[in-house]
Amino acid sequence: MINGVRARLRDTMISREISARIERIENEIGYKSVAGAGVEGGSASAFIIRNIISYTVEAIFLSG
Repeated sequence: MINGVRARLRDTMISREISARIERIENEIGYKSVAGAGVEGGSASAFIIRNIISYTVEAIFLSG
């Protein structure tokens, strides 16, 4: 299972070409991807939810 792919290119001029190739491969295998900005927004939300759950569990243990 792959949950993340990052590509760092030396030549930024070919980034659109590489991105198009990756999209074609994604379409062939049925993989759905999210742009970097979307990923970080989702990660921030997940982080906030995780903290809320952690603090709630800690509060239950400390009060009991």
